[in-house]
Amino acid sequence: MKTEVDTTEFKRLSDHTIYEMTQQIRYLKQPPIVLKTIIGMAVVALLATLAAGYCIRDSRKWEDSSQYWYEQSQLQTQPKTNKKAK
Repeated sequence: MKTEVDTTEFKRLSDHTIYEMTQQIRYLKQPPIVLKTIIGMAVVALLATLAAGYCIRDSRKWEDSSQYWYEQSQLQTQPKTNKKAK
């Protein structure tokens, strides 16, 4: 004796449950938004520090060069003109 049971509703519920479980697992595998934010801020801070260091190095290079040329100009004596009254 066999009794047939309609299992379409159970099949639909089990598929839906499996789908929700996979969605939750996919959500849990992602890193939290706070971690993403912290990593993003660290990268931006690192890039800003590198850019600032480059600008400071460049300005010091120009400062040293300008000081060298200023000292060279101070070492040169200005020729004095002797104007004799006639």
